[in-house]
Amino acid sequence: MPILVFYLYLSYKANDRLDRALRHQGIASVYRADQNKDRSFTLFFGLGSADGLAPGDVVRVLAKDGRLLGRAHVESVSRNDAQARFDGAEPLPSTLYASRL
Repeated sequence: MPILVFYLYLSYKANDRLDRALRHQGIASVYRADQNKDRSFTLFFGLGSADGLAPGDVVRVLAKDGRLLGRAHVESVSRNDAQARFDGAEPLPSTLYASRL
């Protein structure tokens, strides 16, 4: 059991380091995507007012391989997170990133 906890800790630290490096470049992973009744999506991601985002801003939506899927309009922002509306195509890839323009 202790070895499993150790490997989980290492995995967490590696992912945390990657998230911080991406955030420094203005990129964050989308941690939640909800489909709305009008078939648009609400995306939740880890960039916020501390990163210079404000409601009304536009962010790029990227696939894991860096492909541009479209643009999303930021609707609300907290210090470290934001919510944006994305009118992109279905189905969404399982891994998405949001990037400041």
